[in-house]
This record gives sequence, structure tokens and C-alpha cells, in this order.
Amino acid sequence: TPIARQSWYKNKVRLRIDINEVEKALQNLLAELRKQKGDVIEMEPVDYYWAIDREELFNLYNDPTHLILGQLTNDLQEIKRIANRRAEPVGRTIEKAGLLKCSSPTPAPHTPPAT
Repeated sequence: TPIARQSWYKNKVRLRIDINEVEKALQNLLAELRKQKGDVIEMEPVDYYWAIDREELFNLYNDPTHLILGQLTNDLQEIKRIANRRAEPVGRTIEKAGLLKCSSPTPAPHTPPAT
């Protein structure tokens, strides 16, 4: 309801993100992923995924209207460019989270409906 939304916004506290904690968490997650999967992850042939336009990503009061397609192979190329310092990581790293989302468990390929 509009009243509930207004009171929620009034009570909001700014989030503080400790980069050191994020770094430790990512290191732990990657260590666990390496323990479970090894140094290379083999995946089912899944490439495209749905992503929500950044303008709508945190708007929980309206359904997103601008869905976009992400592509894991493009994300992987960008991750490699960042790793080899051929691309600036600022503003790109979080957008490439599609690779992390799909790494465990391995998603099953979507089968289109029969026509």
C-alpha cells in the first residue's frame, strides 16, 4: 500500500558495504567453488539469460517492463579481459554476476515448448 511504502522509505537506513568483508566472502565462495568443481567449471550448453534493466532492478513496487538478454559467453570474455587488465573493472564486475549465478548448481537448459 502507498502508506506502507512511505513509512518504509522514511525508516530506511543507508547501507554501508565493507569492501574487505565482500572480498573475504568472495574468496570463501570461490574457494568452496574450487573445492566442489575444481579449477575449471564444465557447464551444460546454456548461454543466454534474462536480466532486468538497471533502472528497474530495485523497484519492487512495479513489475519490470524492460527485460534484457545477458549472454554468459560475452560475460566470460569480459571477465577474461578484466583479468588480463585489458578492460577496466569499474562498473563492470557486478554486471558479470551471471557467471557466478550459473556456476552452481549447473542450470538445466530450457526446453522450448512444443509447437
